[in-house]
Amino acid sequence: FLENDENDRFSRLNMNYGLNNAITLGGGVEYLSDVSSGEVMPFVNASARVASGLLFSGEYMYGVKGEALLSYHTPESLQIDLNYIKYDEDQTAIRLNYLEERKISISAPIRTKAFYMFSRLSLNQILLPATKFTTAQLLLSGGFMGVSTNLTTYGVFNSRVDNPTIYSSLSQTYRLPYKLIFSPRVQYDVSRNTFTNLNIDLERPVFKNGFANVGYENNFRRDQHIFEFGLRYSFDMAQTSFSSRIGRNNSSYVESAQGSILLDDNTGYVMARNRTSVSRAALTLVPFLDLNWNGQKDPMEPGVPGLKLSNRQGNVSYNKDRTVIRITELQPYVDLLLQLDPMSLDNIAWKIPNPKIAVHTTPNHFQEIYVPIQVLGEVGGMVYVKDESGSRGQGRIIINILDAEGNQAARILSEGDGIFTHLGLPPAKYTAEGVKERQQIRGYEAPQEKMDIEIAV
Repeated sequence: FLENDENDRFSRLNMNYGLNNAITLGGGVEYLSDVSSGEVMPFVNASARVASGLLFSGEYMYGVKGEALLSYHTPESLQIDLNYIKYDEDQTAIRLNYLEERKISISAPIRTKAFYMFSRLSLNQILLPATKFTTAQLLLSGGFMGVSTNLTTYGVFNSRVDNPTIYSSLSQTYRLPYKLIFSPRVQYDVSRNTFTNLNIDLERPVFKNGFANVGYENNFRRDQHIFEFGLRYSFDMAQTSFSSRIGRNNSSYVESAQGSILLDDNTGYVMARNRTSVSRAALTLVPFLDLNWNGQKDPMEPGVPGLKLSNRQGNVSYNKDRTVIRITELQPYVDLLLQLDPMSLDNIAWKIPNPKIAVHTTPNHFQEIYVPIQVLGEVGGMVYVKDESGSRGQGRIIINILDAEGNQAARILSEGDGIFTHLGLPPAKYTAEGVKERQQIRGYEAPQEKMDIEIAV
């Protein structure tokens, strides 16, 4: 139900099916009760990877519009996008009187030994019943000798106006001593061959998480001089700002604050963030010692502190004892691969059976993921020989460790001094036995062929 005077009803059903790794087909229907040209609007869509770096997508909605998008990307980072939209002349679903939209965008990096620059040229054309409206933009952005520079040229062409409107804007950023950032900007009207605006900003960090700035603007066209003073400060739970613009005819004062409060309902924890987290995804990772190796967290199994991630995505934080990992500000509806760092555990007997975890993120929700950490048991001993000269360790004797069903759980070879050890057995009862064939070859006889072992939880 829409929040308008009529409380209009809206609904949409969309289904897609991937034929293979390169083609997806879809369709559905959209309903809006106040569309006079047709409340029920079925549509079909398709997307395809035509070739390496070449993507096509299109959609047709009956009685409303047809749209096609072609995108090409090269390994050298050249990007070309073509977009075309054709509107039905009698449609009322979209509150625009457009007949067609045509868009092209070309972007590419410019690299030399002295500097790196990003360039983009975009053309947008709108066809109306009585006129044709075209806009063009050329953007050059890069850095040279520590100075950040942006040059933007913008043009507006109207078929009903003889002279187009073209202007350019140049802005730079200089890093000065004492942490000062100096940013001049100038705008030039190419059509009238005159400067229109001059802006000068000076900014410096203050306190711990704050920025103070002063600015000056000269509007040549209106002969206005405006002075600006501002302060931004970032708290843990909110970003705040205050600015004042003082001019000859009027002044303005602006205050703002933004942030988010998040509830991890899995652990009952409330956290505050100085960024907007609405529609973002979050994860709660709970590593625990899986003492009985059943893969589930039981009441007697404690949490594990200090586990770290090998790859960083989102904002990672820990609880007080570092046994819970929370990852916030994640992109929703995407597939993430979390990589846990086994070397971050402070016990050599702890093992992560699945250090890589795939998860599909959900917006506005903490997804709880339990990470079982197995506690490995160790078995060790010594093989020794008794003869007339006494006792000595015997190397290169094979010891088999068998589980309760008689299956081999480990195979160990004694060292030169007779010592043998193996780390990596789950809690259970085992039997250790030497390989008889190996002993007979050496001419030895073991008075005790088997030995029972139990690794407790």
